[in-house]
Amino acid sequence: MFLVSFLWTPPVVWFGLCFLRLSVPAPSPRTLFIGMTFTVGAIVTLAWPVNPLWNRVYSPYQLLEIGYSDTGHMLIRAGGHYYQRILNLSPAAVGPTSDPTLQVIRDYYDLP
Repeated sequence: MFLVSFLWTPPVVWFGLCFLRLSVPAPSPRTLFIGMTFTVGAIVTLAWPVNPLWNRVYSPYQLLEIGYSDTGHMLIRAGGHYYQRILNLSPAAVGPTSDPTLQVIRDYYDLP
């Protein structure tokens, strides 16, 4: 458990190791084949991407997802819920030809 946590492995690795461990002490080759078939099927099901547009980072504590909103801004979700929005508020990005809402957001951050 320490090693897979240290390597920040996704849940498919955790479940794969558990399924593999459960199928090893099979009393007969037929039982081993059935167990391995179900193990491969379960691992493929768990590894199937739910939304390939979101980059998932698994830490030992939570799942972080990085993706883009409908407006094109980068978002971070923690545990499947909104956590933070990433905006480029540099002077080069926020200018007279940019989105006016970015200027309002930049003015808010420059307030202090």
